[in-house]
Amino acid sequence: MAQTQSPKGHGSHWYDRANTNTGRAVGAALAGVAIGVATTLGRKMAVQTAAAGTGSWDDMLKHEHRAVEKIFDRLEATTADQSFRRATLTTKLKHALTKHAVQEENIIYPILVPSEAAGERGDVYEDHADIKKMVHMLEHMENSDSDFLAKVATLRKIVEEHVKEEEENLFPQIKRARSKKQNEQLTHEVWREGLKLA
Repeated sequence: MAQTQSPKGHGSHWYDRANTNTGRAVGAALAGVAIGVATTLGRKMAVQTAAAGTGSWDDMLKHEHRAVEKIFDRLEATTADQSFRRATLTTKLKHALTKHAVQEENIIYPILVPSEAAGERGDVYEDHADIKKMVHMLEHMENSDSDFLAKVATLRKIVEEHVKEEEENLFPQIKRARSKKQNEQLTHEVWREGLKLA
């Protein structure tokens, strides 16, 4: 390979080195992106596999209900001087509730007939709207405020009443009304929808 000459006529590899360094930088950047994508996908798969390991679609959703309860437990155990911990747990709670709501709103609720969607507490979509409003309020208030844990307790009560209606009435009705094959398909769809936000 012929050497590239510098303008002054000195033998130099500056052009080759520049191309090599640029190629290395681009290669490293692409490798970083690939690692990031693989890591994110791996984490998402781990989260969803843990939920899927619980069994059918209703068991997956119940598993997520229990995970939300644990976040509430940890949040309610904090004190006013643990601002960072409260903020972190509030973010985790928001993510868990949002992911769960997306699965239910996009896969489960659309298959309901109007009488199934209206339980003792009213419309399931309205429950989710109330929960989202409460989470938004928690996120935007000072978490060292003396009312913070009272608001968390109020949100927990709303979530628990909604969960009770789903687990005792709604989920069993849906499951009974569908064949084994339809329930298997529902399990796959709930899992796939959850993967988007895992």
